[in-house]
Amino acid sequence: MLKKLKLHQLVVIVIIAIICDNIGCKVFGENLIAGQVLQFIGGMALPMILYILAESFMQTNNERNFILQVFGTWILSIYPYDMFMGAEFARKQNLLYDILLASVVLVIEKARKEERLKLIIAIILHFLLCLIAMKSSRNSIIPLLYIFLYYGKMNGYRKDKKEKIDFTFWQVILVMGNFLFRVAIDLKYHNNWVCNWYLLGNLLAIPIIYFYEKNHILIRDKLQSILYSYPFIFIGLCIVFHCPCYDYNEYYLTLSTITTIMLIVFGCMSLTNRTSKAQLANIMLIITSIFFMSGLYLQLTTGDIRVVYLSQKIQYCGIIGMLISFTKLIDAFYYAKFPKWLYYLEYTISTLVILSLFSVEQNNFFYRSLVLRKTEGIVCVFETPGILCIIFYLYVAFLFLYIAYFCIKKIKSCEKNDRIQCINILAGASMPSICMFIKATGLTRGYDLMTFGILGVIFFFSLALVKDDSLDRILTEAEKDPLTGVSNRGFFIDVVSGWLQKRKKGSLVMLDLDDFKDVNDNFGHGVGDKVLSTLGESITQVIAQTNFTARFGGDEFCIFLINQVSKKEIAVIMEQLNEAFQNNIRFLKLDIKTDLSIGIAVNNGKTRISFEELYENADKALYLAKNSGKGQYKFYK
Repeated sequence: MLKKLKLHQLVVIVIIAIICDNIGCKVFGENLIAGQVLQFIGGMALPMILYILAESFMQTNNERNFILQVFGTWILSIYPYDMFMGAEFARKQNLLYDILLASVVLVIEKARKEERLKLIIAIILHFLLCLIAMKSSRNSIIPLLYIFLYYGKMNGYRKDKKEKIDFTFWQVILVMGNFLFRVAIDLKYHNNWVCNWYLLGNLLAIPIIYFYEKNHILIRDKLQSILYSYPFIFIGLCIVFHCPCYDYNEYYLTLSTITTIMLIVFGCMSLTNRTSKAQLANIMLIITSIFFMSGLYLQLTTGDIRVVYLSQKIQYCGIIGMLISFTKLIDAFYYAKFPKWLYYLEYTISTLVILSLFSVEQNNFFYRSLVLRKTEGIVCVFETPGILCIIFYLYVAFLFLYIAYFCIKKIKSCEKNDRIQCINILAGASMPSICMFIKATGLTRGYDLMTFGILGVIFFFSLALVKDDSLDRILTEAEKDPLTGVSNRGFFIDVVSGWLQKRKKGSLVMLDLDDFKDVNDNFGHGVGDKVLSTLGESITQVIAQTNFTARFGGDEFCIFLINQVSKKEIAVIMEQLNEAFQNNIRFLKLDIKTDLSIGIAVNNGKTRISFEELYENADKALYLAKNSGKGQYKFYK
């Protein structure tokens, strides 16, 4: 049975073990048999999650993002952890603190093996980490020792039976050593050493790690599942065990606080990803969501009608910013190129709403009346809408339906992975709209549900946008073009050939700079390199992160648009790329005239085609574009 254990099952076991450990510690304590049994079961969580951490770290090429992710989720979990565990456990750090220290050990060890860090400095850093762990962590230095074991044995582990036995032997020694050490300390100070037997629960993880079926592709995503679920575990535990002493107002304020913290964390994570129009729109969406949450929090904690008016202004400014950011995000993500009248309508309504809100005390355009009531501990605002409020909500409904059309259209035309991403975008978009309209119906008796809408946006959009893209995850320095930052020719050919062999659809785009030789001759190769790097930057800004881009040499670039076969949509992408390139060239303030000639070969996936054939077709289309007057794009027919 264990031999068939999958990685997602391992994650479920880890989460159940975490819940058991904390219930046993908080609810029953270490002196009751029930508490010791639950902590014994929970003991398997630490070795398993550290194993996943070590294996996941070996797959990443971005150590900074890796550390930031662990650090962000630890910060996010501090408040829920303390809220459940209580003041008596304030001195004990949560599990993610141990994982953070273990992650730092991994970074130090990798730097040492790559000779980026001297041995003596690595030893000093490890010693300091051990001191920090002994002073601040519940588990002392045990997580650090586990990481040394996993990282040292991971490469050889699984090769043969002897190495698997060796790996298991050292885990048993580590567990027994920790148990005997704690027993010795308690005997010295005449404490009840029997309470330490739950530490042997770490042994439960050994057969699970020994037999589970490894999956290198998914393990990093599963680590993220554990990290992201950790704070929600304690929120759930609080709801279950603290119901008698909590009222609705405390719950909602707590949820609003956690939501705001999550927004800040995901905003920081978005800043670490490569810059693109979609990412910039996503960052603006997060910032305006934080703006809205600050207004909502102000409303929930006041009883003054003047402060409520101020909170309403802040909230609606945040909502308007979210709508504009979301429209830009969909435009960039789907290459929708919405009509200009839609943007004019959006800006016009937004301006009118803001003006009426900031003069709401003097007119009834947005509210005919605003009444403040406290229901079940929560401050509720009862609004009688004015004409502008009705127009605003009708516009929100129209915008959602308009964008949903593009999302559904995209879902129908793409394959599994892209389809899941599109569904996440659509689900995230629908959450705030649903919450707004539920409140507008009066079913919530004045309660504002937008916190749940923002949580939905965070959850679904993080699945679609915040995660590292596949190219950045596997691209190494040897596979990058040093001047432009995109991949090199060899890497591009390998990955696209593999895609085509599976009969998957996509389009190969070949770009060439017109009159680039004149740029080098008239301005020098230094300026020519700036133009090339500018083109690479423009491609990065416009082309979605899931696609592949490469510099083939000189001024020739290639892009493979995964699952993209619609000529109309590809034409929009090419226009956006050319516009971005020309804007970036103007930013250099050089008197340079150069355009992009583009050839496009579409592969519908119905027949098998080699990379060489597709490349030749794109080259023919590029030749046609150059002969048609340059600065154009042409499709191979």
